[in-house]
Amino acid sequence: MNNRAEHAGKGSRVAVPSALVALIFWGGTAVTNKFLLDFLDALDVAIARTWLAGIFAAVVIGLSRTPCPAPRAQSVPLIAYAISVFVLWPLLLSAGLARTSASHAAIIMAFLPILTILVSSVVSGTRPKWRWWLGSGIAIVAAVLFLVDTTEGAGGAGRSSLAGDLIVLAGCLFAAIGYVLGGRVSSDIGTKAATLWGLIVGMLLVTPVGLWSSTYAPLIALPAIAWSHLAWLSFLSSFVAYLLWYHASALMGVNRTGTMLLLLPAVTLLGAYVFLDEPLSLQLIVGCAAVVVGTAYAHKYAG
Repeated sequence: MNNRAEHAGKGSRVAVPSALVALIFWGGTAVTNKFLLDFLDALDVAIARTWLAGIFAAVVIGLSRTPCPAPRAQSVPLIAYAISVFVLWPLLLSAGLARTSASHAAIIMAFLPILTILVSSVVSGTRPKWRWWLGSGIAIVAAVLFLVDTTEGAGGAGRSSLAGDLIVLAGCLFAAIGYVLGGRVSSDIGTKAATLWGLIVGMLLVTPVGLWSSTYAPLIALPAIAWSHLAWLSFLSSFVAYLLWYHASALMGVNRTGTMLLLLPAVTLLGAYVFLDEPLSLQLIVGCAAVVVGTAYAHKYAG
């Protein structure tokens, strides 16, 4: 009994820092993506992100000799997972950020736990508890009131538009679908293999589009500061963060790590304020807090 408690304590001491570091990396996703839009268009940012992350994954697969998934039983769900998380999510997030602020994206990304549970319920045929719907309703109403009231029109840093917000929301939906599919793939081949091979598949899928749009051309001329942000986006956010997060989930459970996702909007808001000079108003803080409280209440009754 003591050995179990000691093992659980050690696991928690490793899992919590791993999850927190992953949240910091993910929290910088919208900020670094928004910054890169000053140098590249939305399509190029999304493709470059998946390209570079896929290259990192290929190196790790080669060094660790991670086996390839079985071609028939696992290829279809793996491809669907890769399309959702490593193709559509980066593309829609980047396209949305070209039309809205990173702060608005932070509010919308707070819905990820709700969307993930909703998708999981649809796939499994279960129905969430009524208190989950109550918490989700609070979060949705708070977000809608805030986003509509603070929309200023498409433009530079700090400006937002309803179209951009909706594109980011669509991206979050695909991310949630991918997380659910990823969970199923992970149960078959393991979380590390699912992440690495998912990135490989994503890289292969975006390569024809990248060659057609000549994404490689503007990458050559990027200044060092832009490359540092692209490295964050591809290596830390799309690669390292997923490995750390899945490692933490394996140690302390999906529900506990899922609750920590509630910290993500705060990390993004702080990053947008510090690095993008986006305003951090009381209205923004209250709106974000209301969304997080509603999401937290919904998450509590997700089971």
